[in-house]
Amino acid sequence: MTDLEKNTQNENEAYHGDVHEYDGIVEHDNQLPLWWLATLWLCTIFGVGYWAYYHTFAIGLNQEQILAQEVKADQEKQKQQAQSFKPDDLLAISKDATLVEEGKSVFTTNCVACHGEKGEGKIGPNLTDSAWIHGGEAGQILESVAKGWPTFGMMAWEPILGPKKVKAVTAYLLTIKDSNVAGAKVAEGPRDAQAPAQATEQAPAQPKEMTAEEKALDASLIALSKKSAQVKAGKEVYTANCLACHGDSGQGLVGPNLTDSSWLHGGKAYQIHAVVTKGWPNTAMIAWDPILGKEKVNQVVAFLLSIKNTNKAGKAAEGIAE
Repeated sequence: MTDLEKNTQNENEAYHGDVHEYDGIVEHDNQLPLWWLATLWLCTIFGVGYWAYYHTFAIGLNQEQILAQEVKADQEKQKQQAQSFKPDDLLAISKDATLVEEGKSVFTTNCVACHGEKGEGKIGPNLTDSAWIHGGEAGQILESVAKGWPTFGMMAWEPILGPKKVKAVTAYLLTIKDSNVAGAKVAEGPRDAQAPAQATEQAPAQPKEMTAEEKALDASLIALSKKSAQVKAGKEVYTANCLACHGDSGQGLVGPNLTDSSWLHGGKAYQIHAVVTKGWPNTAMIAWDPILGKEKVNQVVAFLLSIKNTNKAGKAAEGIAE
C-alpha cells in the first residue's frame, strides 16, 4: 500500500469512525443525522402518549366509540322525527305524485313477491281492499311497514329502507287501498269501518259434488289420519318441510293457519291432498308430490287432518269457513 493510500485510509477512518471489512466489503460506523434521531424520538413519545390517552387511561374516544356515538345520535334523531310525524301528514303526502311514484318504485323492488304487482296479495295479504290484519289507518300501516310482524313473515323494513322510503311506500299503499283490484286475494283481518262499501259481495260458490274417485280418496285419507303411526310420520315430514311457512304447530306464518276451519282452497281431505300434491299457482305453495312422493304426501295430509279445527293461536283465518 502506498503512502497516499495509507493517508487516505487514515483520513476516512478519522471521519467515518471504525472500519469493518468483510470479503472486500468496507463498512463505516457513521453517526446518524440529528434530524433522523429527533424524528424517531418524537414518534416514540407520541406513540406512548397516544396509547396512554386512548387505551391505557381511556381519556379520549377511539374510532369505534365515536362511530357508536354517531349511530346512537342518528337513531335518536330518527326516533324524534318518527314521533313528530303524524298520520295526517301521511294522508297529505299520499297526494304528492312524486313521492307516491317513489313509493311505487320501492314497492315494486321489495314487496311484489309477497303482495303482488298491484298489491292484490300472494303469500302476503291483499293491500287493495279495506280489510287490514293489523289496522288500515295511515299510522298503523306505517308502523307495520317500519317494524314488521315477524311472526307473520313480515320483516321490519325501516332498518333496510330508512324512514324516508318507508313513508314513501306507505303513501303509495294509501293510494291503492280500497281500489279492490280484480282477481285479488280474499280479505283478511277486520274490515275498515270507514271504508266505502264495496259494490258487490260475492256469495261463496256452492261446493261441487264429489266424484267417486274423490270420495274414495277422501275416505282413505280420513282413515289414515286415525292411525297414530301415519300421523307421527306425517308430522316429521311437516316439520322437515312446512313449518317455515305454516309455523311449528300449523298456526300460520307466511302461509295460512292450518288449525282453523277456514281453508282458502277447500278443507276436505281430498282438497287438502290436491293442494299439497300440485301446489297453488302464483303463491309460495309449491307442488310437493315430485319432492316427497305419494306416500309422504298422504302422511302429511293425515297429520294436517289431525290438527285441523284445533284452533291454535296464530294467524287470522283466511278463506271460507266450512
